[in-house]
Amino acid sequence: MAYLENHGSGLHRLIYISRALPSQGPDGEAASSAEIAGIVARAAEKNRALAVTGVLLAYNGWFIQALEGSYDTLKPLYERIATDPRHTDVTLKGVSAAPTRLFSRWAMKQGRKAAPGAGEGFDMAAATADDLLRLLKLATLPALRRAA
Repeated sequence: MAYLENHGSGLHRLIYISRALPSQGPDGEAASSAEIAGIVARAAEKNRALAVTGVLLAYNGWFIQALEGSYDTLKPLYERIATDPRHTDVTLKGVSAAPTRLFSRWAMKQGRKAAPGAGEGFDMAAATADDLLRLLKLATLPALRRAA
């Protein structure tokens, strides 16, 4: 399990990536949009009770997720996420103090790929937390603008 550094009693932002496992459906494809929407809906329900906000993006066979909340809430939440059997190669990309919530209106939001070809050639494994946060912002930009 990756070490989660505690940055004090304030707000924290955690970013991780993982590889989506094939669906349990007959075709063995990656998780469908409906399956991902279900994951997001269940996460949103649980996150509301925990005062956690965030966004999940399914992107070219990867999951990218940012979560915002207290360290004491994010640590056990990430430990549960890391053992979820629906994905593999869970890699913590960063945990840091956050001055404000970027995704404050969403207990969990499903990001969307910005445009066809966006991010092609993006090396997920080599990406930094800042790179991934930029990608998540791009994937939620229309919704972020509407929320402002």
